[in-house]
Amino acid sequence: MRKIHLKHMMNITERIKRSVVNRDGGVFLRAEFVRFGSPAQVGRALSQLTREGALVRLGLGIDAKAKPSPACSPANPSQSGRWKSWRPRS
Repeated sequence: MRKIHLKHMMNITERIKRSVVNRDGGVFLRAEFVRFGSPAQVGRALSQLTREGALVRLGLGIDAKAKPSPACSPANPSQSGRWKSWRPRS
């Protein structure tokens, strides 16, 4: 089994985080991030961003931007305009 270096993992996490911040939509499929690394690496990076509160997991392979809310802890899905009318990209 190949070891994944933490430095490389941080690069993938930071690249995904930048990609999420720069997008208009609030909902993302895991498949949209395959260009950043292997499926396992992308999964670990998305899990880390979820633990940090940057993303909220909506379902299997579906994540959304998160924003802090005093009513819910630690975060709620972001209410961007595209969130309500989300459809998978083809």
